[in-house]
Amino acid sequence: MSSAKMLDRSSSSSTLDVDKLQLPMFETHLSRENRSYEWRVQQLQTLLRMIEKCRGAFESAISKDLGRELTEAATAEIAPCETEIRYLIANLKRFMSPKTVSAPGFMFPCVATVESVPLQSPGVLIIGPSNYPFHLIVRPLAGALAGGNPT
Repeated sequence: MSSAKMLDRSSSSSTLDVDKLQLPMFETHLSRENRSYEWRVQQLQTLLRMIEKCRGAFESAISKDLGRELTEAATAEIAPCETEIRYLIANLKRFMSPKTVSAPGFMFPCVATVESVPLQSPGVLIIGPSNYPFHLIVRPLAGALAGGNPT
């Protein structure tokens, strides 16, 4: 079988999986619920609860994969992620508030503002290692969720 046919066949099966994954994200964007403060905080709190619930499994996996002690895995990998998520939750309203910026002089009496809104794509793709380090996946995930982007 030629490599072109193999590539074509594998891409069609993976496209169906991607479409299934994108549908709920796209629906979230269309509903505009991801623009709300409440939705973003709920997503971050869910991520934080998941990390707290699975903390032992994460610690043992990091210890097993990297040969680290459990306390080192907890303090170097997991705790900074939890701290960042709590920081995002505490400061999210400030991050979401519109910022007034200076307008060009020729547009004088106008006032310009910059409003942070989620990306209009179906979701955010986070690419990182599957086994190390933990924070290379979780921190971008927390930032994407705080930005209102379903992942």
